[in-house]
Amino acid sequence: MKFHSFYTNNLPKQIVDDHRRCSERVGLEVCYHEYPSFNTFDEAFFAHGEFETKMMEEESDDVVCFIDIDCLPTNEEVLHSAYSWAKANDSFVGNAQNIGHMIHRNHLYAAPGLILVSKKAWDKLGKPSFKAYHIPLEKGGELLIDTAQEITNRANQVGMDYRLIYPTGFDSHRSTLAHYGYMGKGTLYPGSWHYFRISDFIGKEQLPELWNRRVNDIISGKGIESNYSSKFY
Repeated sequence: MKFHSFYTNNLPKQIVDDHRRCSERVGLEVCYHEYPSFNTFDEAFFAHGEFETKMMEEESDDVVCFIDIDCLPTNEEVLHSAYSWAKANDSFVGNAQNIGHMIHRNHLYAAPGLILVSKKAWDKLGKPSFKAYHIPLEKGGELLIDTAQEITNRANQVGMDYRLIYPTGFDSHRSTLAHYGYMGKGTLYPGSWHYFRISDFIGKEQLPELWNRRVNDIISGKGIESNYSSKFY
């Protein structure tokens, strides 16, 4: 099992170093792919999906695994279990996410931050691109289809079974995760912790205290205790 992580060279070097240290601490193999910085956020956003599509085409493993550079692994056993399920069932597994400000906010999908996709599943779904795109709406505006979201959309259309990994907690900036509960900055999933605000790192000499604290929690073996629960009460 090998994960791939996309990042641009305008991020502080410490981000990549911290991710590598956490991956080594939990025993996860990660291949890091550095890209030149882009002129706009949208360019980097779309390039991320193009990268993941390219890896689906080129990777020889039966299951292709992705993890964002601001998504820190916390438990290799959980991730290996997800890998085994995707392989055995010719399917995919990913962290649950939605786009809270869009009209399809109640539609959960396997997020690009952490997703493991069987190549057989990708073939069965017609080898969809991972690149995000917009759909014009009749009454004006656009509907965003996020990076890798098309995989879940296609699976829903054909009735393919897949698995979502639901969060257990978050640290700040609460948003609603459809019918399930909450997520936010610093969302904790079984197997990973996702900062979710990559823009906080760009051009900064000092990294956010929350990032440093969670890196230390993983490296020390202490484990992460979220500030808030993701569950509705």
